[in-house]
Amino acid sequence: MTAFEYRLHPVTHVFGGTLDYVTSDAQELLRRVRALLDAAPDDFVCIADLDAARARVYVCSLGRVSAGRELISRHLGRLVPVIDAVGEIPYLTLQRTTGELRFGGRHYWKGHFLRELPDEIIELAAEHLRQPEAVQSSILFEPLRGAVRHEPTGGTAFGQRHAAWNVSALGIWSNAADDAAVTSWARSFGAALEPYSTTGGSYLNYSASDEPLDQVAAAFGNAAFTRLREVKRSYDPENLLRFNHNIPPAAS
Repeated sequence: MTAFEYRLHPVTHVFGGTLDYVTSDAQELLRRVRALLDAAPDDFVCIADLDAARARVYVCSLGRVSAGRELISRHLGRLVPVIDAVGEIPYLTLQRTTGELRFGGRHYWKGHFLRELPDEIIELAAEHLRQPEAVQSSILFEPLRGAVRHEPTGGTAFGQRHAAWNVSALGIWSNAADDAAVTSWARSFGAALEPYSTTGGSYLNYSASDEPLDQVAAAFGNAAFTRLREVKRSYDPENLLRFNHNIPPAAS
């Protein structure tokens, strides 16, 4: 049997929002965010999104506002944000700060789960953002923290709970004539991340439709992928549900 069980928690307000910095501060900002998260409790998270125009940090904490402010001041205080939109806000307001993509845009995303975030990756991101193909694109740094990492191995199909970061090149552009150039830019960054990857697998919600089967399997891990193939054999032996990052049915 395969099932989901949810445990809900009431949340009204959080300490959260966004901090915007100039692009020239991006490398130092990432190093400081890394140090901040090393010192922060599980209920505090920062996501960094860098593009050619600005470096943005998304903040969320369920803890006290004063504690959140102190963490930011101690670790990011030497960098002055262009925009400081962090404070006590409704949780639903925080949810609307990300995920709104321009309608009609063209997309090709590549990334990897990493055990750590070394300086080499930070420098690699800065180098890729200086390339002309990145004019509308960005590079996203998402830490995995708290309950995400506390789930025991094998508890769910998601197989990357030992990773510390998910880093992705978000290739985004408008003109079809730029398809090859921006796709190549995203692939180049993804390939450069591979030596630092936990398993060679990426976050499938972001992955392009051309993700090869071995990397789909790597995203789940061997044990989970084998189990999912067995489930597929039981419920969809003809592989009708195949227009995705496909999990082929196990052989009979």
